[in-house]
Amino acid sequence: MGFRNDVSLNDGIYENQWSFSSNSNLGFQVDVGINYQWDVAAQWVLMELDDEDFNGFTRMAFLRYMPNQSWAIRAGRIPVDLFELSEYRDVGIAFPWVKVPTEVYGFIPFRNLDGVDLTYLSDIDDWHLEASLSYGSTEAEVTSSTDRPIKFHQLTGISMTLSAQSWSATVRHTEAQVARNNESTLFVLDSINALTPIWPDAPSFANQMNFSHHDARYTSVFASYDWGAFRVSAEIAEVDSSSLLIDELYNGYFNLSYKKGDHTFYWLWSFAKSDEYIFSETLPDLPQVEQVILLIEEVNTFYRANQISQSIGWRWDIKDNLAMKLQLQTTNVNAKGNGLWSTKNDFRVLTPSESVNIAMLNLSFNF
Repeated sequence: MGFRNDVSLNDGIYENQWSFSSNSNLGFQVDVGINYQWDVAAQWVLMELDDEDFNGFTRMAFLRYMPNQSWAIRAGRIPVDLFELSEYRDVGIAFPWVKVPTEVYGFIPFRNLDGVDLTYLSDIDDWHLEASLSYGSTEAEVTSSTDRPIKFHQLTGISMTLSAQSWSATVRHTEAQVARNNESTLFVLDSINALTPIWPDAPSFANQMNFSHHDARYTSVFASYDWGAFRVSAEIAEVDSSSLLIDELYNGYFNLSYKKGDHTFYWLWSFAKSDEYIFSETLPDLPQVEQVILLIEEVNTFYRANQISQSIGWRWDIKDNLAMKLQLQTTNVNAKGNGLWSTKNDFRVLTPSESVNIAMLNLSFNF
């Protein structure tokens, strides 16, 4: 198995290999205030992508209107509000780890949506409330650069954050319609439909696997608490859809960090959990049928992950805008649970359980 940050990347880093590109990026952001109510912002991030073009590198490009201190509306390409770190998941200096937890952030590779969002802010005594509503469309590369991106439309999200001086809690929920499959899924659907003469229910089964025109749902809860030099944070999420391809994936992380002067030490535990897919239809014992069953199990296994990671790390803030980070991670991956990893040409459904150790060193800066 090869390490990758998210499922949009086709290649991975395999045993005894090293890479500069997996956790490296270069970003450029422009913020221009037109007046006290209007401003524009744009961000480009150069990093390892299968879709390496100007559109893929453009992470943000929006116009913002703030009629008063309580309301803000953005229109254009805006960060998709799925995670706690949605606004800056690629800005390494903004978080203590070398990378965001793959179990949570790696399964959904898209960073933005083309649409609008509305945010309401309010302070009541020592409480701060922030509520947001977003709507738009987006697309995501999944595994192969030769595939068309999976496209999502009618993406609607809502979030609410309540915070005080030392703690914060956020609830998010997003739903979207899948506008189209990628080529790999379409090939499997065609193979299923070709068995209709010997499997009358093949079209119905193919429709259950068809990601297109099905809905996808993402719900997450985040909480953090600061206690002196200690900080505790956790994020738990559920991904679900009306298609067989994604069926109740649970993921999350728990982080404990301790800050001493310019140094931060942390322990990070993260997981991804879903039920193993087992093909249960009764079909004739024919070679061509066995091949299609293997493809069905392979596609359904890709969107299911079963693994647990533990990391210890150290961050040294050399300057206000310069930080060095070291992270040692061990991950235990269950059999048929390696959807977050690159597997070259091997079938995921045939791979055994595995334990992987990774060492990461990173230098983050802004200017």
